[in-house]
Amino acid sequence: MTLDLLPLIMTIAKEGRIEEEMYLTTFLFEEAKHMEFFRYTLDQIGETGDLTVYHSDTYKSIFYEILPETMEKLLTDQSPEALAEAATVYNMFTEGVLAETGYFGFYQTLEANKMMPGLLKGVGLLKKDESRHIAYGTFLLQRIISEHPHIFKQVEKRMEELSPLAITLNTEGYDRLGNPFGNDQQAVLNFTLKQLSVRMEILARAKGKGIEEIYQSNEKEYGIL
Repeated sequence: MTLDLLPLIMTIAKEGRIEEEMYLTTFLFEEAKHMEFFRYTLDQIGETGDLTVYHSDTYKSIFYEILPETMEKLLTDQSPEALAEAATVYNMFTEGVLAETGYFGFYQTLEANKMMPGLLKGVGLLKKDESRHIAYGTFLLQRIISEHPHIFKQVEKRMEELSPLAITLNTEGYDRLGNPFGNDQQAVLNFTLKQLSVRMEILARAKGKGIEEIYQSNEKEYGIL
């Protein structure tokens, strides 16, 4: 995720948006810390194997192809359309839907089984970071949509295209590994569908707003924890 984020930072920096550039440097740092946290967790439980064996075809399609290719496009194309595509895939879909669903699964598993309170506390802190990351992506897309209204349709269409991947990714994990903790699979799916809907509802509010109105939005409007 840190590598995927670099082209976005470079694009925002080239536009001279110093405040956004400064924020994105903290965003990058937090993504690196998230990796460190999960690596520490795996070390503590003695897991040293190659976990890529659990990467399904859908996972590979998203994280090996769609995400890096979308972000790398910014190296040669800094148009509003390319920037909106990057924010849609990275912030709205990968973080706002997939990561949030993953964290929901952590809570559903660990709380119900009263397991690993330290891991659960760490995931809670990660969620706070992610809420800021998603908020920035939402702000960025709202800013772009305010300046280029036609891009809302582009974002809407892209989220519709990505939605089936999120649903398939949910089911693949259970198909391959079973459900040893007795999770409520329907609740996880419902959460995914809710996240898809919520992301577009928030972006739709930008239609017709002036740029100054976007800048005056408060944290609560973006769901920052």
